[in-house]
Amino acid sequence: MQASQLPAKLTIPFANAAGAGFIRSVPTASQIGINSGAASYTDGFPPVCFSPVGSGGIPPAGQDFNGVLNAITAWTRWQAAGGTVPFDSAFALAVGGYPKGAIVQSTASGVLWLNTADGNSTDPDGGGAANWVRIASTTTGRLNTIVPFTTAGTFSWTCPTGVTLVRVRCIGGGGGSGTTGGAGGAGGRRSEAHMIRRLLATLLIAALPTLAVAQSAPSWISYGYVPTAGELRAAFASKQDTLTITPLALSGGTMRGKLTTAAPTVNGAMFALLPGIAPTTPNNGDVWATSAAFFGQINGQTIQFASQGSVAAETARAQAAESANATAISNEVTRATGAEALLVPKSRQILAGTGLAGGGDLSADRTVSLGSIASSTILANLTGSSAAPVGNTLSAILDNALGSAQGTVAYRGSTGWAGLAPGTSGQVLTTGGTGANPSWAATSTGSTAQPATRQTVSTGPASSGLPSFLPASSGSLSLTAQNVSSTTPLIATAAQGFGSTPNVSYTYTSNPTWSSLAASSTVYLYVNASTGATGSTTLQPIYQYGGTPSTTSGQFTFDYSPGAMQGYMGNGTAAVAAPLVFVGEATTSASAVTATVAYAYNGYYDSGYTNTLAASATRNHNIGLPPDTTKYIVKNITADVGCSPGQVVANGIGTANGNFTLISIYTTRTALSIPNLTNWQIVNASSGAVVNMTAANWAYRFVAQRGW
Repeated sequence: MQASQLPAKLTIPFANAAGAGFIRSVPTASQIGINSGAASYTDGFPPVCFSPVGSGGIPPAGQDFNGVLNAITAWTRWQAAGGTVPFDSAFALAVGGYPKGAIVQSTASGVLWLNTADGNSTDPDGGGAANWVRIASTTTGRLNTIVPFTTAGTFSWTCPTGVTLVRVRCIGGGGGSGTTGGAGGAGGRRSEAHMIRRLLATLLIAALPTLAVAQSAPSWISYGYVPTAGELRAAFASKQDTLTITPLALSGGTMRGKLTTAAPTVNGAMFALLPGIAPTTPNNGDVWATSAAFFGQINGQTIQFASQGSVAAETARAQAAESANATAISNEVTRATGAEALLVPKSRQILAGTGLAGGGDLSADRTVSLGSIASSTILANLTGSSAAPVGNTLSAILDNALGSAQGTVAYRGSTGWAGLAPGTSGQVLTTGGTGANPSWAATSTGSTAQPATRQTVSTGPASSGLPSFLPASSGSLSLTAQNVSSTTPLIATAAQGFGSTPNVSYTYTSNPTWSSLAASSTVYLYVNASTGATGSTTLQPIYQYGGTPSTTSGQFTFDYSPGAMQGYMGNGTAAVAAPLVFVGEATTSASAVTATVAYAYNGYYDSGYTNTLAASATRNHNIGLPPDTTKYIVKNITADVGCSPGQVVANGIGTANGNFTLISIYTTRTALSIPNLTNWQIVNASSGAVVNMTAANWAYRFVAQRGW
């Protein structure tokens, strides 16, 4: 960028004058489940804002846009005005501490602090501050200037106003004496020198009037004057009465600050370590000199800094190091220049293609992810040619892969999944085994599969849970079934004992007909579960446990004893085994059918609940023979006699006729009933006492079932 590209500054934040109803402060915590559709710094705008309104989505709120942009531009305005930010302990805790290089404002006016360590949460103005460096002051400022002297000679340097520390590093051969330093030894090296004498004098001029405000300053003090050693000693001696520190005794002590000496002169050095004998047990940090060399104790080890014989070697090592550093810097510059040619401008964009979201310019890390698609959809390309995938329903994908015709069946072929086109009405799906594909086939007239209940109609058309395949009447002595189709077939199963073919079933996908019904009779209707043929007889079928089947012509006998489960039809001389299933009965007049009964499917009847206990009740179970099992079940619908709504009592209900008597259920081939009752009684669920029930607080239900 260029200085001429400086954008216009914001003099007020965005939405500065927005009313209370048009702006709100966006919270940090997620608002999902708290304020539907509201934005937060955790989620941004929640997922519900990205769904169509017609699908239950919520548009993003303008108040949230104003709130976010107001917060951002308020900081932009502050930074454009040159504002600095003070240390914030709560913010430091939230972000895991200030990063290395961060600059914060001190509580002291005009002071800035520079952070030198990542994750720093200490207060630079507090007593426990660590890793903070004071870098600027509006009163004195700070100057960091490096002035190199690379040739032999005598040099002078003017100390800028406000400088409080000067560091001098000398590496090389010995030099001649000058006005600001003594002669250096050949190859001598000194890491630092502090506070040249002229600077010390300047500081003294600034400090003494402050420390001794109640006394007059020495007469010789003036800017640029360099006092003699005697003048300095006299000045300090006369001002010790106002010092805020304890002077360090000549006998020794601990300094609590940095020691800075004057620069050496031709008359001698300003700091000396007198040679002597090495200490027997030195402490870490100790330094000493012997007649042979300088030494120091570091981390429990004695280190020799320099000796008479090592000066030349140290000089050569320093020169080699300087040369190596120069070569490394040159190589680094070369590498940086070459790498820079390969850089991509930050303005270049990573674009999200079809089905993707994210991207942006290269000024920061970017994420590209799959875009959002509707719930319960799958990314797929259904165009028939190469294209980006989009969200499709599973039904659309299956239609594309297998076909969309109603009745198509998916199967696994030899090379992959395929769709078997719908068959014709009445066909059944037939497997070809593991080496072939399934196919449609004509309905089989028999089956060796054994259903849960045999010798019955197992399924068929129903209305309100009851069979509905027989019409209520017919205008002739012929009766045709109703409501039977390929989608609601009528399936009859006949038992044929046990073994490899224990039963046969026949499936009707169209309405069968019973013709030539006997006039003015009760006619019993049956089907042949092997051939599908229909027939009738005026003799009520017999269901018996063991015994000998009847040989009377037209008399059907079914033996349901263990090991039997076989039906027989008498022909006048013998009882011949026959896979017949009786499906209902009809009442005829001289020329028409006046009433019909369709037998219950699977030999089972359930009336469902009726509210309020009745004094008497009758239900048609239509099983075709007296049921072996009957139940009268009551369910509590309003709390009563220790019971709560939903509790069920089966066959535990009695009537008060002087004594508690269980209710009797009377049954016939087609109906069941309970007699007239004066009241109802039950054993209290809490107390165990026999108590009267409130009829309106209960519902009742009948269940009847064949026992085989």
